[in-house]
Amino acid sequence: MGNKMTSQNNFSFKRMLAYFLVPTALYFAGFEYLNKPIKINKNAEAKIISQAKSDQKLENLVFQEPNTIRINNSIKENSKEQSKENYEVDKKNKEELRDIIYARAANQPSKVRQVLVKMYLNRVGRPDFPKTLEEVLEKYEKYPHKSKDTLYNKRQTKGWVSMNEYDKKTFDECMKDVEYVLSGKKIGIKNEEKIIEAHNAWISYDELCRGENKQYWRNKVPAGKHGNLNFYIDLRDEKIPSKPPYFKGKLDNDCSKYVRKAGAFYGWEFSWSNAWNVSRDNKLITNVNGSLWDYENSLVPKKSAVTFLFLGSGFRYLKDKKGNYILKNGKRIERKVTHVALYVGKDNNNLYFIDNAGESTRVITYNKLKSKGYIAREIVEPLRAIGERR
Repeated sequence: MGNKMTSQNNFSFKRMLAYFLVPTALYFAGFEYLNKPIKINKNAEAKIISQAKSDQKLENLVFQEPNTIRINNSIKENSKEQSKENYEVDKKNKEELRDIIYARAANQPSKVRQVLVKMYLNRVGRPDFPKTLEEVLEKYEKYPHKSKDTLYNKRQTKGWVSMNEYDKKTFDECMKDVEYVLSGKKIGIKNEEKIIEAHNAWISYDELCRGENKQYWRNKVPAGKHGNLNFYIDLRDEKIPSKPPYFKGKLDNDCSKYVRKAGAFYGWEFSWSNAWNVSRDNKLITNVNGSLWDYENSLVPKKSAVTFLFLGSGFRYLKDKKGNYILKNGKRIERKVTHVALYVGKDNNNLYFIDNAGESTRVITYNKLKSKGYIAREIVEPLRAIGERR
């Protein structure tokens, strides 16, 4: 009988010990887990919210899914990292992203929808787009793609048209695509970090460049077709531009005007000036004597302007107001500079420039300029970045 009582007491003691130790272990394990930061990727942080009232038991400790993901996006320009403003992808914006990609691409493969999500995130803070995701998405709402399918799908997301079971499943999958991209996982397509535009593939890039918004589209570069959408990157994101930036209006053989516009396109403000006064009205970095390659370290892509003497220019010699050559000791006076071009980058064999010559603009190499009779004279930089206080 005594052995039986001892056995029962041991069992009761073990059970009491288990009641005490197990919740304690769970509490500390849960506390450690709740306070451990969740990293989505190097550019994202998840907010974890835990709530516990001191007078409640362990069962009432709440672990909440993060409603808000803060993404710290950055771009590289001129080999220097510049951070964009942080933007928040809260529950409202996540649902807005889901609704938009459902409207635009409900019938497309999951990867296409993911690229669309990434495209909207890439737009934040970029030239031509607002600084916050909320504003980027609001801009889409004001100017949606107006195909019949898109408008019908959009009405479904607003609850104006009912969804069948297949539609509901697709709608849920769109949210999964949004969450996949926000998790920081790679989609696995070329230029996914740079894509900022998409358009229906049955309208060609050439047609877009001839259309009403041609300046916008001419400064975009095709980045591949996925599903029935063509995607595009910004011309600014090409290491060496495949074409010169396009601007409306005639340039009338005004190389300095084009450099001012191209400089602004890349974020730099050159002062107004004729080619021969560019170094006077901006920041002269150095005079060039001999080959420009010897001054390679002084050149900053998409920021440095280089002045040239063009031997074939009608402006090579100074003239008076009547158009007569000004003479000195019986000889015409030669200008130091007659042309200016914007330096945009280099590869192993060439330095690349964009400029205006006559009525055309071009991407041209230094070797080609030399062969046409251009002699480098100066390296010049703008006085300030666009938006910088004077």
